[in-house]
Amino acid sequence: MVFNSIGYALFFIHTSRKIPQKHTELVLKSIGVVNMLFTFLIATPWHDIMVTISSTLTMIGLFYITVFILRTKLHWLKLFCIGSLLIFYFTLYLYGAGDWRLLAVIQKVTFLCFMLLTLTIEYFTKSEDFQRNKRNRL
Repeated sequence: MVFNSIGYALFFIHTSRKIPQKHTELVLKSIGVVNMLFTFLIATPWHDIMVTISSTLTMIGLFYITVFILRTKLHWLKLFCIGSLLIFYFTLYLYGAGDWRLLAVIQKVTFLCFMLLTLTIEYFTKSEDFQRNKRNRL
């Protein structure tokens, strides 16, 4: 789990370079760096609070990326991002509700979904995809 979260943190840092807005680049890099710290603290007695903080930071980062994906012409990736966010929201709901049997299954689904989403964004998008065409805004 720790290596998984570190991978997502590095993903946020690398993806921030593709997005042209400086504010978003700063937010994603900050989330990536801070999330690494909180992820390491999950293996301490502060597990519950660190899971909450780390999950919240991950959701903010994925939400930022999803907003910029929604502005692209990559329609299949838009659906994939929204679906991934919904699955992650459901996983966090199950964690909060304490449904451990279903949570164990949904965590695996979430891991697979986010791994595929991360690889898709990393290898099938370019920084040109995130550039806004000013002619289309008129």
